[in-house]
Amino acid sequence: MRADGSGLRELTKGSTPSWSPDGKHIAFSDANLDKGIWVIGAGGANLTQLSTGSDWSPTWSPDGSKIAFARFTEHAGGADDYDIWVMDSDGSDQQHLGGWSGSWETFPTWSPDGSRIAFASDRFYVRKSEGIGDIFVMDANGSDVSRLTRHTAGDGFPDWSPDGTKILFTRRSDPHLAAQELYTVAPDGTGVELLTEFVNVGQASWSPEGEHIVVNGGYSSDLYRIRGDGRGAPVQLTSLRLSDDKYSDWQPVATKPSSAGEFTSLTPARILDTRTGNGRNGATTPLGATASFAVQITGRGGVAADGVSAVVMNVTVTQPTAPSYLTVWPTDVDRPLVSNLNYVAGQTVPNLVTVAVGAGGRVSAFNRFGSVHVIFDVVGFYADRSGPAGSRFHSIDDPFRYFDTRTGLGGVGVGPVGPDESLQFGVLGRGGVPGVGVSGVVMNVTVTQPTQPSYLTVYPNDVATPPLASNLNYVAGLTVPNLVVVRVPPSGIVNFYNRHGSVHVLADVVGYFDDDRFGEAGRFVGLNPSRHFDSREMLDEPICEDCGLTLAIVGWAGVPVVGARAAVLNVTATEPTAPSYTTVFPDDLCYLPLASNLNYVPGQSVPNHVVVRLSSPTGCANPDFPGAIILYNRFGTVHLIVDVFGYFTDDAAYARYVTITDDTGAISVDVPIEWNDVFGEPRGDPPEPLLVASPDLRLFATVWDVPGVVIEASRRAATAYPTPADWLASFELDHLDQCATIETGPYDDGDYLGTYVSATRCGAGGAGDFLVVAQARGVDHFVRIEFSTITPRDVEAMAVILASLDVSSWS
Repeated sequence: MRADGSGLRELTKGSTPSWSPDGKHIAFSDANLDKGIWVIGAGGANLTQLSTGSDWSPTWSPDGSKIAFARFTEHAGGADDYDIWVMDSDGSDQQHLGGWSGSWETFPTWSPDGSRIAFASDRFYVRKSEGIGDIFVMDANGSDVSRLTRHTAGDGFPDWSPDGTKILFTRRSDPHLAAQELYTVAPDGTGVELLTEFVNVGQASWSPEGEHIVVNGGYSSDLYRIRGDGRGAPVQLTSLRLSDDKYSDWQPVATKPSSAGEFTSLTPARILDTRTGNGRNGATTPLGATASFAVQITGRGGVAADGVSAVVMNVTVTQPTAPSYLTVWPTDVDRPLVSNLNYVAGQTVPNLVTVAVGAGGRVSAFNRFGSVHVIFDVVGFYADRSGPAGSRFHSIDDPFRYFDTRTGLGGVGVGPVGPDESLQFGVLGRGGVPGVGVSGVVMNVTVTQPTQPSYLTVYPNDVATPPLASNLNYVAGLTVPNLVVVRVPPSGIVNFYNRHGSVHVLADVVGYFDDDRFGEAGRFVGLNPSRHFDSREMLDEPICEDCGLTLAIVGWAGVPVVGARAAVLNVTATEPTAPSYTTVFPDDLCYLPLASNLNYVPGQSVPNHVVVRLSSPTGCANPDFPGAIILYNRFGTVHLIVDVFGYFTDDAAYARYVTITDDTGAISVDVPIEWNDVFGEPRGDPPEPLLVASPDLRLFATVWDVPGVVIEASRRAATAYPTPADWLASFELDHLDQCATIETGPYDDGDYLGTYVSATRCGAGGAGDFLVVAQARGVDHFVRIEFSTITPRDVEAMAVILASLDVSSWS
């Protein structure tokens, strides 16, 4: 099955499976434990017997040349035992590594460098039936045996971590109870630590990168996935009441998962201040009218020098001489018609900005009227596919108010935050934010009733003093909101620091980042900023009092129809007629959240960065507007403007695509970066172009559970058959006999004209198959394109592939 529990299928009858290091074979023991060790191909083919004894728990050496296993031997007098053996991966040269008379020594596991083997043994105990044992380690040749654990109740099922620093094992807390818990121990026997209190666990296996563990656990004998550090709740993968899912092993991966769109939180750092010359080579002049400049982002303020796709900054304008706006966008890209900040003469205005970095790791800033000083405080960055691994974003289903100093909500004191004071607040375990594993939170922070001009800085509690950065700037009597992204320290406490006077503070959490990078959800995809909605132009009237406007986001401004979980927007309120606020929330909520995104008074223009979950087809969602949000205005009327800067993925979308070509260079197409197993050798006489791409070509060719695409171009077919339909009729489509439904019809996408065959519910996993045979207008060849789709994101990938296909260079 897949690591999310889907795609479960039976390969054969057996027990204690172990993947080969290249992921192409599985060694296992016979289900009755009396017919030896077997090997089968990952797709279920080529079953081969390696040994004939009562052998059990095989495990491959890291280089794939050896298999260690336990062999049962009966002895006269009843002193039967299991000993550790090793053989070549083809079953030859079987060698006894030694053992202990009458003991059971099982579940060998290799160190990552292949020099040592850990195993479980009860050699020092007499109560065999109670499963009492310890963890031992020896050299790969059976010498230098040492005991790692000593426990009166019993340790077992060792598994060496991928980085070699620890060995995972189970421990019984009481010899008379079956319940076991997961522990780890260093290879030298030190540092025995409880990993998780998830009870009644059995055999467990590390994921290839060590970030997850799959374990047989609970009281239902199902498989669960847990974090490699043991934190957080287990995720149930199987739920088969009539079976017993005991032994598991994680398939190795050929390449490290992409870090594209993953976030690294930083302690706020100032990288631009035109008042002091910081970031401007000492120049202290303000940004003039209709002027722009580029600012170096990468390599400064904690931002990585390479591998950066976007940056998150708090941008502040101060000392403007005229009403104006500021636009921040990737350098060397045409300046978009959007605004990040709006201001009037003499006003200091902050706003959070998420923007893709442009050429040379820079972003540009543009001021429309007058002159203004500009400040950049960086709080984090998103990686590209080659960048550092980071955290993934998870939106809160319902924006949640953390605290309000006006009422004491959230357990804070009733009363404003005074001058040079900090409010300390624990952000974990509240409002849908997990209690562990969180690296950052995203909040909408609002200040109200300030008594003096001042600023608020939000920063991690493990920083000794407030950093030289600000999140909100305000004057007496003004209510100001701003989106805040802040790193969460190990204590889970975040500080809210006020510089002058006193001020009330409110915080609404909208999402969080954590380091669980399982699946595709939570990656940020930056877009070229674009204006999506402006009520001044699209409605010819403002948003009315106590009214909500439903606005579709998916399918517009670069946000895909499938695969977007949350949108990153800049929302601006302008021309309000009364003191009011705007709340932005998902269309599927059946009530108005207790939260606000913008606060304003008559005549004011107020922008704010907004991260909002997109609606799903549940609850009170409008079926005519999938992936939508609601813009709600409380009092008076107001015009609203929405600019789109990017989105966060869900598991239905591939985050990135890459262009590949066949070996002749004739076929060019964009495929998901995960489809990195590519075959491009031409075939036929004379050779004609062929291109195949999949996450695993071998499995793609043999089973239904792996997506992929085959593209073939042929002049021979165009010569032999009058039409693409005639060529299609010559195909043997026996593989579609495994599909529940098959339909055919004409195909015309504007570029290619031909015939398609569409099949659904193919194989045990319910895959889809889509075959197109067509001819581009005005060319002398036919093309055949065949897809296997497993999930909705594969269907979207099919559309991307068809749209990007280019065979025009074939000559």
